[in-house]
Amino acid sequence: ALTESTMLPLGTTAPAFSLPDVVSGATVTLDSFAGKKALLVMFICKHCPYVVHVREELARLGRDYASKPLGIVAISSNDAAAYPDDAPERLREMAVELGFNFPYCYDESQQTAKAYAAACTPDFYLFDEDRRLVYRGQLDASRPANSIPVTGSDLRAAIEPFGERKRIPLKSLTPEAAVTLLQGALPYLTVRPAGSQVLAIGATEDIVQAEEILAREDGGKAPVEMISEVVTVRNAVASQIATMLRNLYPNIKADAVGQSDKPGGAVGLYGPANLVASARQAIGIADQPTGPVEPDRIYRVYMIRYSSAPLLKEFLDKAAPPVTCLVAPETYTPLAPGFSPLTGVTLGQASGGGLSGGAGGTAGGVSGGSGFGTGTAGGGMARPSLDQRRAKEGDRSKMLVISGTEADIEAAIKLLEQVDVPPKQVTIDVKVVDTSPERAEELGLKWNWSSFQFLERAPGTVVDPTTGVPSSSATRQRGFGAFSRVPWSFNTILSGMITRKEAKLLASPSVQCVDNEDASIFIGDTIRSQIISQGGLSGTNIQIFEFPIGIVLLCRPRVNADGNITLRVHPVVSTITSVDPDTRIPQSSSREAETTVMVKDGETIVIGGLIRDEETRTITEVPLLSRLPLVGELFRNRSTNRRHSEILVFITTHVIK
Repeated sequence: ALTESTMLPLGTTAPAFSLPDVVSGATVTLDSFAGKKALLVMFICKHCPYVVHVREELARLGRDYASKPLGIVAISSNDAAAYPDDAPERLREMAVELGFNFPYCYDESQQTAKAYAAACTPDFYLFDEDRRLVYRGQLDASRPANSIPVTGSDLRAAIEPFGERKRIPLKSLTPEAAVTLLQGALPYLTVRPAGSQVLAIGATEDIVQAEEILAREDGGKAPVEMISEVVTVRNAVASQIATMLRNLYPNIKADAVGQSDKPGGAVGLYGPANLVASARQAIGIADQPTGPVEPDRIYRVYMIRYSSAPLLKEFLDKAAPPVTCLVAPETYTPLAPGFSPLTGVTLGQASGGGLSGGAGGTAGGVSGGSGFGTGTAGGGMARPSLDQRRAKEGDRSKMLVISGTEADIEAAIKLLEQVDVPPKQVTIDVKVVDTSPERAEELGLKWNWSSFQFLERAPGTVVDPTTGVPSSSATRQRGFGAFSRVPWSFNTILSGMITRKEAKLLASPSVQCVDNEDASIFIGDTIRSQIISQGGLSGTNIQIFEFPIGIVLLCRPRVNADGNITLRVHPVVSTITSVDPDTRIPQSSSREAETTVMVKDGETIVIGGLIRDEETRTITEVPLLSRLPLVGELFRNRSTNRRHSEILVFITTHVIK
């Protein structure tokens, strides 16, 4: 970077650190390099152009000193939020791509960078066997803006005392000429004059090649042309090709460029021209396709708009087998809060409910009747809610993760966009009409008379005839001495009455629902009845029954491609007829129908035939007198109540445009 290095003073002891390796996940510390005569600490990253410029040389350093007593560790301390390319997963990609054979650690807290006073990238620190700082500085003089080749000469020179050394004797060449020859042929080898010999410092393979070059050139023979060349590898693994060439041609230098575990990359060759040409031909033979090459699989996230993630996955698994589909994790929702007091009663938890039925329940509980209700228990015909019938694991997820080739994923997403469309909505207007003409007839005579009373009072005493209290009415003589009676009277009412009532609108609800989903309407009352029974241990069981009385309408519309609507409808009309005097349980009657019809948009259907006939007769009579022949009818009153009840349900559906 352009930031000037600060770094530690020479002689400083290496600060301790404990960092995770982004490739293996293992924890790396100073003790991880115990036994190494030297330790090279490099502060690098992925995004910095100065690091990008020298990263191949960094990988080469690791390979050249892999068998030497030199430990190498790379550290990245950049903030991943500010530099996404320097996140641990991206650093791992970099290490795998370049084939780093040394740990690459991530310093998330930046404490290690501060301990080493590392201010820029790349920064290099070389510590000796006692972990004292012996070198701080640059890799070499090469920069992205100049044309100086990257050789790592400055850092390699600092590592020399820890590298392999060998003196090579000369025959006819002077030490200066031999140094010039070897530095041109082996840029990564340090060569110095040493009397009548040359001192070679570096990797073992470089020293071996230096001996071979001097054996050819130091005998008075014509110089051999040395060339370098980079050969692209398309089908084979570059690192495997480089290993093969080093075994076949010991006199050339072969370095792999690219990922060590994937096909592709390149191989850098250096050596005699004839051997490099042979190596190139060998690469062409080895780099042949061994079979159909599968395109790289990629991942894509599809955002669900209207449908359900499990349903779309099931559909895609059958419609597009080449791709792999996964339901993304659901949105996390915290658990419902609960409270458990010392009494043992738990609050905040559901204990039943919904459309339950039957006569059930526990002591003191509320149970469901034959319809809508709540409770801890219940039997009979239970109707689960829509969420219970349709809920699937992953329904709350809003994303699908699709894996496959680019072309297969594009085809799968186009298919999903065609089926993941907004559902149509339907408005259902309902009118429930009771066409029940009610006729009441009452004919006859109604008798009414005052009560008979005898008083122990003298005849002529003024009393109230209804209470016997002295009033304006005088008592009459009964012939029993001091006893007398109160005056009494009677009257009759001749009634003839006919009452008529016309049809009336019971309910007119309207509801909207999504295509092919349930809609339900309940208009009425919930009648509750309490039953007390003797339980065990002299306890008392209290059961509460619930009876939904009124109008229930269940509908499910399906909008067809031609615009018509297939409608399944189930109306229920219930009423209370009486109450059992012993059990106190209301007796009810219900009228219901179920049908499936096809209607046009805006068309009305009528459901009829929900008929009920009632006739109630009541006779009121005067005892004894009503039993007299001929005149007995004068002391009777008869009333007849006839009711013909018919419920009509009018349903009109509209598709919301």
